[in-house]
Amino acid sequence: MSLNFSGHWTPPVEALGIGVFDGMHRGHQKIADLSTLLMTFYPHPDLVLNKKANVQWLSTAEELHALMSPLVTLRFTQEVAQYSAEDFLQKGILEKFAPKRLVVGYDFIFGHNKSGNVSMLKYWASERNIEVVVVPPVTHQGEVVRSSQIRRYFEAGEFNRAVDQLGHPYLIMGQVVHGEGRGHHLGFPTANLQLQAHKLLPAVGVYRAMVERDAQYYPAMAYIGRKPTFEGPHLLACEVHLIHQNRDLYHARLKLWLQEKIREEIKFESKEALIAQLQKDQNYCWENRHDFR
Repeated sequence: MSLNFSGHWTPPVEALGIGVFDGMHRGHQKIADLSTLLMTFYPHPDLVLNKKANVQWLSTAEELHALMSPLVTLRFTQEVAQYSAEDFLQKGILEKFAPKRLVVGYDFIFGHNKSGNVSMLKYWASERNIEVVVVPPVTHQGEVVRSSQIRRYFEAGEFNRAVDQLGHPYLIMGQVVHGEGRGHHLGFPTANLQLQAHKLLPAVGVYRAMVERDAQYYPAMAYIGRKPTFEGPHLLACEVHLIHQNRDLYHARLKLWLQEKIREEIKFESKEALIAQLQKDQNYCWENRHDFR
């Protein structure tokens, strides 16, 4: 069995932070602040181990690299899951990274059948003169920040609460593909994003957003929904309109930063009513374009 890592690093690593880091939320950011290099697992271990039928990722591997650098990724497989806790630490951590310090969350578990935990890690590390820093639970507005709870907020349509727990706008990366062209005819041309499987999409609605392309940021409004105003097939779409920009985005790979949900999806009585609402949406997004955090 082998451990396959992707990324760049040079041992010895001063401070190695370890975790899944899905979403890179406020708790993960505390670990990152204390680390010189982060190591994550991909795909999500729960998906590989069939603990959940359909784990939805807050962050794909590509998105994690955009959210946090430097980052290395361990390809998580059924074979990797068979490593004992000691073998994982010896072959996956000590031999690969030779860390002087390890940084983990309070609930960090690892190894076959979850045989490794923080207590075991501290004992193992002390025998090798490696320091262990354990980050305690991070709370925000009275609740412990967890990826699982953030997913539930997204799925329940509580986007603004989810983003507040994340501590940053929600990142969606995707390739622009051909759509139906309706936005162009309405006066609001949109880029249609093709998304990776298992990526969690927030509930349907209209969002204030920012699009990043080639290190440039453009105010935008985004739509996630099934276009109920028009004739079927009503497939779920993720579309983005760059405000006061006329750029050919076809085939471009975009970073879409969703900042705020501004309204629910509506079925309009006419095309004119839809256009009027889109103008209001655009005005709101433009007026608040400097509120990017």
